[in-house]
Order: sequence, then structure tokens, then C-alpha cells
Amino acid sequence: MTETLSREEVEQRVAILKRYRKLLEEQRNAFRDYLNVLEKQEQSIEAESTEVIVAQAELEHKIVASLSSLHRVTLPLEKLYSEQFSTEDEAIPELKTDLENLKQAVLEQNQKNRDLLKTKMGDIRNQIKTLNNPSFNPYAKKASIYSQNNATASILDVEL
Repeated sequence: MTETLSREEVEQRVAILKRYRKLLEEQRNAFRDYLNVLEKQEQSIEAESTEVIVAQAELEHKIVASLSSLHRVTLPLEKLYSEQFSTEDEAIPELKTDLENLKQAVLEQNQKNRDLLKTKMGDIRNQIKTLNNPSFNPYAKKASIYSQNNATASILDVEL
């Protein structure tokens, strides 16, 4: 059974395919950017550069929001694409595979950064405990000479 399509239907299908492919490519590029930020964040965590880590976390939130909105737009197009086309364009499965690989790499890098951050935070906690330990810090838990509680006059008797 041969299906004949009008010129308008063909143009509509081509437009759907182009838009779907463009959105998949945008998602792939956003995931690459996200992975790049996570890799730089790992270096910042190792260098204990808090300002850079905060800036990268803010950038990370923006990229995740962008990915979320791209995903919301892509889902209806994916449904239209699967309804309109019985065979897939050769670029679409490749883009989907790239996306899945990038998603997996992002998840792995994110977990690696979380583990590294937990380790660094544990090290910092240990350093703080060491600073509060009197055997290592002679000034720990000692009252300051400026905060001694000396007796001061509370009543003043003035005679003329």
C-alpha cells in the first residue's frame, strides 16, 4: 500500500524532523557544557577554591534549567516525530545515543564531584576539631585576658 503525501504534508514532516534534530543537538551541546562545568568544578574542589565552586554551582543551575526546558519542548516533538515517520532518519538514533552517553557521563562526574566534596568537607571538619583540641592548640578553650570578669563598681557615693 503506497501512501501519497501532499506537498504540504511533506513540508510539515520535514519541518518536524529539522526542529526535532535541532533540539536534540541543542540538548547534546547543553550536556557537553554541563559536563565541562562539572570537570572544572572537580579541579576547583581539589584546589579548595570556594568562590569558583559557588560560581560554577550557579552556572550549573542555569544549565540544568535550560536542559529541563529543552527536554519539555523535545518530548512533544518526539511524539510527533514517531507518529509521522515510520522509519527513522539516520542522524536521530546517533543523536539519541550521544545524548544517553553524555547523560551517563554527567551522572558519573556529578557523583565523583559529590564524593570529592564530601571528602574535602570531612578534612575541613577534622582541621576544625584539631584547632579546638587543647593538646594541639594552646589557645583553645582558654579565656581571653580581655574577657576576664573583674569586679567593677556598681554604686557610686558622691559627697559634697
